[in-house]
Formats: sequence, structure tokens, C-alpha cells
Amino acid sequence: MADIVVTTPSFAAYQGIAVGALTTSTPTPNSTAIDAFEYNSDPHTTSSPLTIPANGIGIVCAYGSQYGTPVWNVGTQDYYTNDGASMGVLLGHISAAGSQTPSISGYNGNGFGMVAASWGP
Repeated sequence: MADIVVTTPSFAAYQGIAVGALTTSTPTPNSTAIDAFEYNSDPHTTSSPLTIPANGIGIVCAYGSQYGTPVWNVGTQDYYTNDGASMGVLLGHISAAGSQTPSISGYNGNGFGMVAASWGP
């Protein structure tokens, strides 16, 4: 068990923490990707694909407006919580090897952002 401490220079308007455990022999990510928080049309995708090695995995963490209902176009949702007042936190994975671009719909014109990374076996 570990403590999680978040320090900001001022109180952040939107916060969320998703925690999981990943056991792998390669602690350094194989690749990473991001979709900066914005208010664009669906689908929301990362700016570059993840390269997922054979027998590896991609982890996707996202943050979206409470007005959205997530639909995973590429990836599988493992966890979702929505506080009903401001934002929802999503956590999912991609297990298909190769070049994969995380993609989530359901937030058309609403605030949304995500980060993703992949690891080998």
C-alpha cells in the first residue's frame, strides 16, 4: 500500500485519481500518447497511436465532463465514476498488439482529455 499525495500551487478546479497495479518485467513504457483536455467533437483520440508489443498491454486514463456517457471505440473500459457535478474519471486497457489509437466518444463538444501508455510482457 502507498499514500498518494497531490500538491498544486492553488486548488485545482478538476481533479481525479485512478489507481491500478501493473505487473510487468519492463517498467519503462514502450510508448505513450495524449489527448490534451479540450472541447472538441467526437471521437476523442490521442494525437499519436500506442505501439503495443505482443503479449503487452496499453493503459488508458481519461477525464471527461459529467455531461458525457463514455463509448470506447478502441479500448475496453475497466472503471468509470462520475461525481454528477463536474467530471468523470475513466480507466481502461487495450490488449491487441500493434499500432492502436485510443478512442472514446460520448463527449461531443464537452470537455475531455486522456493519457495512455503501453508496456511489454
